[in-house]
Amino acid sequence: MIEIGVSDELSPTVQHALERNKRFVSSVSKSIGFHVQKYIKQAVRSGELASESAGWQRKWFTEGARPPRRELQGGHASTFLYGQMARAIGYAYNQDASAVDIGWTSRTSAMYGRYNEEGGVQLVTKSIRDRWFAVYKAEIAKYGKEALASHDFSKFLYPLSAKKTELETPSRPIFLPTMQKVEPKLPAFIDKKVEDYMNGNVEFGKKNRRKYRIYRA
Repeated sequence: MIEIGVSDELSPTVQHALERNKRFVSSVSKSIGFHVQKYIKQAVRSGELASESAGWQRKWFTEGARPPRRELQGGHASTFLYGQMARAIGYAYNQDASAVDIGWTSRTSAMYGRYNEEGGVQLVTKSIRDRWFAVYKAEIAKYGKEALASHDFSKFLYPLSAKKTELETPSRPIFLPTMQKVEPKLPAFIDKKVEDYMNGNVEFGKKNRRKYRIYRA
């Protein structure tokens, strides 16, 4: 999770001028939250973060490309890391701190999000080993033994070897690298909002009934 405070980017004079207008601070904070969470989602889905760390450049923990992952996951596999979890990224205005929090919008996504950001190791249990073998048998029935004899890991999933005792998920950070790219752009964004406000060019929209809560992992 990341927290962005509008007041941190304002000069003392402007802060004093706006300190009584909580509505403006709230509006700008929410606007920042919307644009930043949108950028984070796009960065995750586009693969932009692949250049940020070695973990993003490594294969999935399944050690295969999309076709075998689709077989393992019952016919569903995202084309990008984190998959549908990216939809759980959102923002919420923190009135007490006069800031906007950006992060995961459910406890479950926060838990899995932290695991994927920090990386971890999953022990290969009998049920996991059996699941992989069941997929392998299904592939043989579907494609034939000759096709799987190619040992093409980009197309097929193969049983885990007896020596394989752990499945590793490498660290794939999201919020820190994207915030490092966004932060330099925030002052200009806020300055423009303040300028519009001072010139009387700001119209506050209707209250947004859609509320999110940001969870810490």
